[in-house]
Amino acid sequence: MKISGLTFLLIGFTTPLLQAQIVIDDFNQPVPTLTQLYVGTSTQTITDAGILGGTRDDSLSVVPVDSGNEFIGFLGFGSGNLTLSQGSEDEVVGSLVYDNFNGIDLTSAGLNSLFSLDFFSSDAPTTLSDTLSISVTSGSDTVTRFVDVPSSSNLGESTVEFADFAAVDLTSVDSITLGFDFASSPGRDFAISSFAAISAVPEPSSVAFCCLVAAGVLVRRRR
Repeated sequence: MKISGLTFLLIGFTTPLLQAQIVIDDFNQPVPTLTQLYVGTSTQTITDAGILGGTRDDSLSVVPVDSGNEFIGFLGFGSGNLTLSQGSEDEVVGSLVYDNFNGIDLTSAGLNSLFSLDFFSSDAPTTLSDTLSISVTSGSDTVTRFVDVPSSSNLGESTVEFADFAAVDLTSVDSITLGFDFASSPGRDFAISSFAAISAVPEPSSVAFCCLVAAGVLVRRRR
């Protein structure tokens, strides 16, 4: 099979985009479900190749809001997704902490610019804007930003720009925390299929421009 010079040029333009992504968690392997039935806290540490740094520390807590101690729900892990749910009127909070690395460059030398969460399911009638958060720590600095949980009719990717974490050094990150608090969204369930640091997808016009440049270079060489 003959590969043209144009093909090599196009590969050169697109390869950095393909290599930039850093998977923080692919939730791809079945692991124990963490359940907290009553007021209190449960924790567990999970080891898996699909987790950035190889391990993740999970925590799930029930904070009493009224006198009832009903079943609250779970932090469930299946093949390919993470499910978060609350089944009572008590407040449920928790976190997934990734910190088994030292000074990782999430930008991939400037190529990445977004945190991305892909939502597999959601029973929320509208977007939840203050239930799920991402915290990044570098040295003594920590910044926390909320990420939208989409409604059941608008599933897909939610992103948070790296620019929102400008107060921390994203080229030397010590820990990442995915936190959740169902205080404002009791009884809701949603599932996440991936958590990653990614590059912004180029606009179609940018891709077309790259192709034109590559074609121009090839034509010039042939002359």
